[in-house]
Order: sequence, then C-alpha cells, then structure tokens
Amino acid sequence: MASAELALQAGEVVALLGPNGCGKSTLLRTLAGLEPSISGSIVLGEHALCDLTPKQVAQQIAFVPQEEIAAFDFSVEQVVAMGRLARANGLFDTAEDRQAARTAMDRAGCAHLAERSVRQISGGERQRTLIARALAQETAILFLDEPTAHLDPQFQIAIAILIRRLAADGKAVLVAIHDLSIAGIMADRAAVFINGRLSPVQPIQHALQSKTLEAAYGTRFERLQTESGRVVLVPAVT
Repeated sequence: MASAELALQAGEVVALLGPNGCGKSTLLRTLAGLEPSISGSIVLGEHALCDLTPKQVAQQIAFVPQEEIAAFDFSVEQVVAMGRLARANGLFDTAEDRQAARTAMDRAGCAHLAERSVRQISGGERQRTLIARALAQETAILFLDEPTAHLDPQFQIAIAILIRRLAADGKAVLVAIHDLSIAGIMADRAAVFINGRLSPVQPIQHALQSKTLEAAYGTRFERLQTESGRVVLVPAVT
C-alpha cells in the first residue's frame, strides 16, 4: 500500500492527503494498531508496534475516528471519561480521572456540553467530544481521521485551530484529510497518496504546489494566494 517513510515529530501536524478511498483511513488505523500491518514496520518510540499490548499503544496514541454512532445515551462527560480506560487499572472514576476529563473538555471547547446527551448535540460538538475523549488519554501522539468532514465551515475552522493548538502544546499529530484548503490551515507537512503509494513527506505549502496533487485527485487545480499569503486550491473548470 505505502512504501515511503513517515515519521512524526512532537509539536507538528502532518496531513495525509488524497481522494476518498485512496487508503488514508486504512493507513491511519494501521499505524494506530487498529488494523494489522500487511508490510513494512511501525516503530513507536524504541519499540515495534507489534510488540506492544493494546493498552500500551493506547497510552501513547489516541485515535479520533471520522464519525462514531452513539449506541447508548451517554452524556458528553461520560464519553470523554472513557478515554481514561487507557490509564486505569480498574474503575476509571478517580479524582484524577475526573480532573483529566474536565481538562480535556475545556481544551476541546465542549465543557459546557458535559451533561448533554451525545445523541442530542451537533456534528461539530460531537467531533469536539471525540477529540476531548482522545485528550483524556493524555498521549503524546494524536491521530485524527477526517476530523472536519461533514461540518459547516465555522466548525471546520474551529477544529483546525484546535488541532494547531494541540500541536503547539507539544503533541505529534497525524491527520487524514481530503479537504485541501483546511489541510493548508492545519498542517505543517504533508504526504500525498497516489496510485496506492505514499509520496515523501514535505512542507504543506510545497505539497499544495506539487503537480502530484493533480495526479492523485485526477483533476487540475487553480492556485490562489490569500492576503495572508496562504495558498488555496480550487478545482479548475475546463
């Protein structure tokens, strides 16, 4: 599937770019230990990922899915507290756990929803709740799968800013995303899926200028520069 080397550093956001169905989510889940690796090697710190238990992995990597169906009528605070399972030796309702959940909700901007049912909040609020759950794990690495998909522009920007802040706090962040404009706001570096293979990682603005994107997405882009100097890609109409 992917043969290029992909390394994450603390304090940066790396984006996996490519059209829907190209393999971004599969790679992300494989790197998180949620799916078996077909080839290559995955190293987490000084250890091979395959040598670690699921709990050991969960203490180092937090994963935020693209979406999650709420099977039960849990409150937002209860969902966030579930992130403490990675740290718990038994019941995860200690004072430390409760404080970690509250801190995570504050950072993710969903503390005001603590008592609300996850079945009764908006898509943007639900995404913040899932990010807060991941933050409650207190990991150094954060993976996110299409965190802005299906959200209104205001929520997309809010999530992008939140992810930038988490990287500024020292987390290493890997995000699968197909929205190139949001990727330009969110990421420091990026790699592009093309024909089932991953391109070398490069600075995000170089990736957005690369002709590799046209090949990956099967379309030509016009590149516009904003007043802030950021490059925005628009599909060209031919």
